[in-house]
Amino acid sequence: TPSASGKTLCYHLATLEAILGDKGSRAVYIFPTKALAQDQLRSLKEIACPELLSERAVATFDGDTPRTERANIKKQARVVLTNPDMLHLGVLPNHQLWSRLLRQLKYVVIDEAHVYRGVFGSHMANVLRRLRRLCALYGSNPQFICCSATIANPKEHAQNLVGLPFEAVARDGSPHGEKHFAFWNPPIIDEAKTSRRSPNSEATFLLIELIQNDIRSLVFARTRKITELIYLYAREQLPPPLAKRISPYRAGYLPEDRRQIERQFFDGELLGLVATTALELGIDI
Repeated sequence: TPSASGKTLCYHLATLEAILGDKGSRAVYIFPTKALAQDQLRSLKEIACPELLSERAVATFDGDTPRTERANIKKQARVVLTNPDMLHLGVLPNHQLWSRLLRQLKYVVIDEAHVYRGVFGSHMANVLRRLRRLCALYGSNPQFICCSATIANPKEHAQNLVGLPFEAVARDGSPHGEKHFAFWNPPIIDEAKTSRRSPNSEATFLLIELIQNDIRSLVFARTRKITELIYLYAREQLPPPLAKRISPYRAGYLPEDRRQIERQFFDGELLGLVATTALELGIDI
């Protein structure tokens, strides 16, 4: 179903219901980016009462996870939010250390399933088959839930990816606010050469206008360099109080810095964010 149609809530509620009915039930959420995993960690903690899921019962397991916390996650986590790389390199080869999770696994959620295509999709399909084989070894038979807002053949894709029969839920009954889509063509600056103003300059101009009108905005750039340039240009032209409310976001920052930027943007402390694809998938803003 489309973006913002409640897909996240569907698998959160299924997981919480399973844990409520069986205290031993566990779930694995697989996300393509760390930022998306952090976003879903926040949303799950918002709807789950501490009595049902303690602070240590829900955790991300990725490259940013401190090694001092990893042992506790293996033993105590009821819901583990991870990514394909960590599943492939950190969980499956060390399945003896994850035996409790694999033995009690009830749900495996694959969010943004459409990104697993081509060679990457083939690798992911093999990783998921390894996961299924280990689950069978430890006596569990988890249900797989795939989510996507941008795919034409969800049932066929999910079946090829996981290797199991699927049922497609494609009817969207959620309410939606009004949306506007605009294709922005930079103005011509040289009639003879038909050259146009830089798209980066136009993006900066639009960001400044939106920020000055108190509209929370997210700008995507193709590279880290362009991300930083748009941010710097906008900050230079905004008054100091507003300049403090914009930030860049890209790979290469320290984990704690990324988490702080994500939190500030999700909570509304930041009014504008210029990001690479590190933030583009399924973020709830």
